[in-house]
Amino acid sequence: MTLHERSCRRALDKVQAMRDDAVHPAKMQRYLSRWATWWKSVIQLEQLALIYRWVSFTSRFQPGSVWVGQGLLLSSSYYDLSVVANHNQEAGLSS
Repeated sequence: MTLHERSCRRALDKVQAMRDDAVHPAKMQRYLSRWATWWKSVIQLEQLALIYRWVSFTSRFQPGSVWVGQGLLLSSSYYDLSVVANHNQEAGLSS
């Protein structure tokens, strides 16, 4: 099972609404982290892979908001990011 783009779109819309309301960036990142945690329990993908998927989606449609997810990815190690990239490649997800 994979994450549908509609789920990424809804999360992006929520982040955009928070940005429009001048919500603190840490709160936007907490929302995205909770979003990924919930989806992790539903589709059995790693939270980091889900955030990576959101960043990939967001970079195509709203590049100005990518930093919200990238901040969460930057706290991970290079090894973790390579594992996510391999997983996404195997699953046929574009980055």
